[in-house]
Amino acid sequence: MRTLGLALLVGGLFGFFYCSKHLAGLEPLPAGIAVGDYMRHEAGRWALARYGTALAVLMGVILSVFPRALVRVAGALAYRDRDRRGHPPEPPRRSSVPGASSSRPP
Repeated sequence: MRTLGLALLVGGLFGFFYCSKHLAGLEPLPAGIAVGDYMRHEAGRWALARYGTALAVLMGVILSVFPRALVRVAGALAYRDRDRRGHPPEPPRRSSVPGASSSRPP
């Protein structure tokens, strides 16, 4: 996880500065434009790419600083239905007598 975090961090930083360089050469976006309309303008596409690379940098920092955080969260979700020893819950027991039901007699 730490290697993946460092790769996201380095790639995200490179991408952020690359997008910033291209964004500096374009005319600015009109004031009051909605985020959904960013894809209609070239400057908006580069701005969205820069936000995406900033998110990659953030994920890279988190995975680099806390490399086991993702593993722990995934492990907690995978083992939430297990007991303390890691065993799955026992299925309901069936009666060995034919015709007997598991409900209490009247």
